[in-house]
Amino acid sequence: MFSVYIQLFMLTSTQMATDSGVESPKEQPGDDPDDVLFNSFYGVRTIELNRPKKLNSLNASMARKIIPRLLVWFHVYSGSCNG
Repeated sequence: MFSVYIQLFMLTSTQMATDSGVESPKEQPGDDPDDVLFNSFYGVRTIELNRPKKLNSLNASMARKIIPRLLVWFHVYSGSCNG
């Protein structure tokens, strides 16, 4: 269920960015550089929330990092499946 939601979210985000010319959110000067960790191991991509003092609650800084990465991963995945 969760993976279906992510796939729909990425598809919708990609269409919105492509159709309306909206850019992905950019990092801001006060964003913590280590609040989100990305890994890829044997084709399995992971996103690790790294805010233990705040119980890993999602904030705007984290969303600004996660959304563009999901879009890149989506484009890589969709490109490799269609080619």
